[in-house]
Amino acid sequence: MIPIDTIEYKLGDFDYDYVPHYKVIILIIASQEEPYNKFTELWQKYMNMFSGVRSFFLYSDPNAEADITIYDNKIIHKHPEWYEPGILYKTLAGMFLCNRLFTYDYILRTNLSSFIHVPRLLTFIEDKPLIRYAAAKQNIYREGIGFLSGAGFILSKDVVGELIEASFIKKYTDIHEIKMAPDDVAITMLLERYIKIERFFELPRHDCDELTDPSKIDDSIFHIRNKTEWKYHHRSIDIENMDRQVKHFYEANINPSLRMIS
Repeated sequence: MIPIDTIEYKLGDFDYDYVPHYKVIILIIASQEEPYNKFTELWQKYMNMFSGVRSFFLYSDPNAEADITIYDNKIIHKHPEWYEPGILYKTLAGMFLCNRLFTYDYILRTNLSSFIHVPRLLTFIEDKPLIRYAAAKQNIYREGIGFLSGAGFILSKDVVGELIEASFIKKYTDIHEIKMAPDDVAITMLLERYIKIERFFELPRHDCDELTDPSKIDDSIFHIRNKTEWKYHHRSIDIENMDRQVKHFYEANINPSLRMIS
């Protein structure tokens, strides 16, 4: 069972009498270890820059005082920081809290080494369905099972609500096969078996498997995945790629009219 009994709010000047609406909330699975802190620093340069978008890092901490603690840019779930079921649990805890505090159209769940071009993301979702929408890069198989890539998937608010019900009320996440599956496989199982999502939409993505010039990436792509460690066994190239992307797309070329309205 996923613990969510106690919640601590540390949102600074947040007005609890006003429920803000976002086009998309971005939840970023994160870890407070090197080299992941380098990716965190890069995300912080732009993650809450844009109007209509709110982003949170998702952490696990077994020593947290409350089951869930929310800060201005991070959500901490009281659980050991590990792959299974830790990533699944903190993802669902983050969704649970977002549903309690905000209204929104979509949630994008992604990870630290992904770069998101937020203006392109907002353009992409303009004509997408507001109900029964689940999308990710697909045709990826692990142990013979098809699943939505956990590097970046988008769910509409109604699907998130059903996922929360399946997890916290019906407790399907207590099923061992789901609980101990990789998070993206587990979420795909929940969506297919219990929420009965019959169609998964495709998300475009560019995968950087070498040092890459960001100006050469197709300008329709909003999700760039930086993952070369499978080839080089370190994250230095991934960090350099993401640093280049942040500098190219945000620090040099950002349209001021797209920035967050304070």
